Amino acid sequence: AVWAAVSVGAALMAETLNRIVVGGFPLGYYFGAQGSVLVFVLLVANYARAMNRLDRQHELQEDEE
Repeated sequence: AVWAAVSVGAALMAETLNRIVVGGFPLGYYFGAQGSVLVFVLLVANYARAMNRLDRQHELQEDEE
């Protein structure tokens, strides 16, 4: 839901965001090209950390060699 909100939100606000230029690119373009991917990577990292914590709590972690 968060990733979808970021992706759709950036698309809906693109005209407003395009008025701001960062590094020679309109901010709307940057959010569409990089922002949603960055949010997705952060969501995956957060999910992995949460699952590892749950595995440790329930003693289901895998042995590390």
